[in-house]
Amino acid sequence: MEAECCYRISEKYWEMLKGELRRQEFTSIEEEIYFFKEIKPRFISESEYYRLLNYSDSFCPDDAYPNDQKNFWIRQINRLDKFKATYPEFYLYYLARSTDRDAEFFTRGDAESENYEFDKVTSNYDHLVAQLLAREKFALYAGEKLKLCMENL
Repeated sequence: MEAECCYRISEKYWEMLKGELRRQEFTSIEEEIYFFKEIKPRFISESEYYRLLNYSDSFCPDDAYPNDQKNFWIRQINRLDKFKATYPEFYLYYLARSTDRDAEFFTRGDAESENYEFDKVTSNYDHLVAQLLAREKFALYAGEKLKLCMENL
C-alpha cells in the first residue's frame, strides 16, 4: 500500500512538472542535455521503482511457499540483466558516462514537428536512463528479499 501511495505521489508531481516543461525553454543545449540526462530520469525512476515495488507486493508468493518466493525474487533481479541485454549499446554508453552522442540522445524533438508540444517533455533516451536507474535500485531491494528467502529455506 505504501509503494502505491508513493507511486501516485510521484506521478502527480510528474504531471505538474510536464506542464512546466511545456512552457519552459532551455537557455542552451547543454542545459537541455543535463535536464534530460540527469534530472528527469532520476525523478521518473522513482515512479518506476515504486511501480516495481507495488508489483512485487501484489504478486510475490506467500511465505508458505519459500521456493516460489525465491524464484520470484530471482526473476525480479533479472529485470536489470534483461534491460542490459535489450539495450547493450545504450547501457555501455551510459555506464561509460560518454557524451559524444548526448545531443542525439538527450534533446527534445524538432520544433517544426507537429508533435513538438508533446515532445517538449521528453528526449529520445531519458526514459531508458529512468528504467535503468529504477531497475538498479529495485535489483538491490530484490537481492535483499532473496537473501531473506534463502535464510528461510
